[in-house]
Amino acid sequence: MVDADYVSGPANEYDSYLMVAFTMAQNGRNASDIGAYLSDIAANHMGLGNPKEVEASSRNTAQELIDLARSLT
Repeated sequence: MVDADYVSGPANEYDSYLMVAFTMAQNGRNASDIGAYLSDIAANHMGLGNPKEVEASSRNTAQELIDLARSLT
C-alpha cells in the first residue's frame, strides 16, 4: 500500500534526491550516470566524503534503482 502523503510529493530533500535518481533510471540512464549523480549528492550536499569515496555504493544503489524501474515496466 502506498502512503497518499508520499505520493503527493517528497517528504524531505533525501526523498527528492531519490526521486531524481529513480526518474533517471526510468528514462534509461545507466548506472554510471546515476551513480555519479548520487555520489555528487552524497559528497557535496550531505557531506559524506568525496565523490570517489562513495562511488561504489552509489553505483550499487543506481543499479538497484535500474532493476526496480525495469521490474515495474
